Amino acid sequence: MKTNFQLITKVLFVTYLLNSSLLFSQWVITNAPVSCYYTSLAANSQYLFVASSDSGIYRTSDDGESWVKVNNGLSSLSIGYIMYHPIDGHFYCTSHEKVYKSTDFGDSWINISPSLSVSDIRHLHIKDSILFVSTYSGAYRSTDGGAHWEPINNGLTSPHVFVIKHKDNFLFA
Repeated sequence: MKTNFQLITKVLFVTYLLNSSLLFSQWVITNAPVSCYYTSLAANSQYLFVASSDSGIYRTSDDGESWVKVNNGLSSLSIGYIMYHPIDGHFYCTSHEKVYKSTDFGDSWINISPSLSVSDIRHLHIKDSILFVSTYSGAYRSTDGGAHWEPINNGLTSPHVFVIKHKDNFLFA
């Protein structure tokens, strides 16, 4: 059973997946990819991606007029987070257990977290070339593109880390 927050979010995304100029003078309703619970958005200058909790990832290149399902390589269609990294030009996403990278704008996804053994990834963050994930069992980082992950939990008062971000040389969780 979905919570009220999930239902409200679902209705808002389905009804109001909107398009507007950056000045926000007028919202225009666009076509939503499918009726599902959307979890995250990511974009570069060419594409907009929508991640969902039950049907994977959708991509549009025409401001939401048409959508293409881009799930090749994903072992789960429950995607919690998607992001674009402007430094390397790639898209990244997370399922509950894995971190994926796409080097071809979502046409295919590669698992870059084979050594990360958690079942509860909540958020992904990248600073320069260092990847960070937050989970219910702590925070982890990879300095080699996801091949190896190490816990970074010293000083955390709880293992439940929902979001992780950096500002300057500080990491916040």
